[in-house]
This record gives sequence, C-alpha cells and structure tokens, in this order.
Amino acid sequence: MPVTLNWKNLGILGFGIGVAVAATLYVAVRAAAGGNASLWDRLVGVSVFLFPTHIFLLPLEKGDNLTTISLYFFLAFVANGLIYAAVAELAWGFYRIARTMFS
Repeated sequence: MPVTLNWKNLGILGFGIGVAVAATLYVAVRAAAGGNASLWDRLVGVSVFLFPTHIFLLPLEKGDNLTTISLYFFLAFVANGLIYAAVAELAWGFYRIARTMFS
C-alpha cells in the first residue's frame, strides 16, 4: 500500500530528516576537526545552513556533566528537526496553493 503525502506524514518526514542531518553533520565535523582543516572549514560552512541550531551547542565546555551535554544535544537536534518539518509543511502548502490556482 503506497504512502500518500499529507500534512502529518510530511511533518514526521521533515522532522526525521532534520534530526538525521544534524546528527550526521555533527559526527562529520567532529571527525574532520582533528585532521584536514580545509574539509573542516567546508563542513562548518555547510552546517551553518543545514544545521542552524548548532549554536545551541556553543555553551558546552569540557567539564560539563553528561546530563547537561545530553540536554543541549537533544535541544539542538529536536529544534533542527522542527525547522525542517516547518519548511516541509510550508513548501507543501505553497505547492498545494499553486496547484489549485493553476489547475
């Protein structure tokens, strides 16, 4: 049975993609931090647009406990997922309006 796109499915899909992108970019930036400076610069430049909530991670320091670190990562990843879901919902809404107007 094919899955049709509706508001709920699109929001869940956008949220999942947003969280996955945030997690992937965080791992990639951390992996590149110790090696190639050029790759690290490019990844950080991309993450500004694809992971805009990375600024939530700025207050973290080396001595922070695991609960604080987990909270900040949770907030950053969930907020990124919510941004992706909102953009997906807006794009879907504009598509539906355009399809109605020009059909």
